[in-house]
Amino acid sequence: MSVLINAYCTRLDPPSMQFPHALSGKCDRDNPELSKHLHGFIGYVVGRGEQQMTQTKYHLMRHIQRVKHHFSLTVDDHDLHFRLHWAVRQARLDGKDGVKDVDAGVILERHHALNWLVRFEDADWDDVDTPT
Repeated sequence: MSVLINAYCTRLDPPSMQFPHALSGKCDRDNPELSKHLHGFIGYVVGRGEQQMTQTKYHLMRHIQRVKHHFSLTVDDHDLHFRLHWAVRQARLDGKDGVKDVDAGVILERHHALNWLVRFEDADWDDVDTPT
């Protein structure tokens, strides 16, 4: 199973993606469709939740306005959870509270379940390892 990710980059020269993925599409400001897409995205953000402008909405809207590149890519679900689990563990090793908007317990359980489904080390449910 794979996960579709829409990534927005504000840098002139986007960094290379150093992880397994399949690029489905990309466009930059030279493509007039990106401006239309971003304008619609801003409308979606502003219309969500409270109708009044909040500080969070304003900063998100300004961030979207600075987007230079849009990438659409798919990532293997198992690989995504492995990398999220690694990020959570690394944050703890670095003395940080965690990774924003990531529930460490959920990521651990999903990594465990996915490793069991692919028969990682041919282990039974109670013996499945989740190395990062």
